[in-house]
Amino acid sequence: MRTFVVFDKPYHPFFAERLPYVVGVVSLQEGPEMITNVIDGDVEKLSSGQALEIIIVERGGQKIHQAAVRSNP
Repeated sequence: MRTFVVFDKPYHPFFAERLPYVVGVVSLQEGPEMITNVIDGDVEKLSSGQALEIIIVERGGQKIHQAAVRSNP
């Protein structure tokens, strides 16, 4: 993860009960970068340069990407 921000205010109703939530800029191995929600990580222990894994989940009939903290970087 290149950089990230921790939100403590819900700017979208979906996140109202999920505070704090993290949005990060993730550099893919293939070169491009993407902005995504970072899940499964301790907000206090997140850092730039941390290894993440992109996962695809289904929500409301739509597939979306998220980044999960890798347990074994």
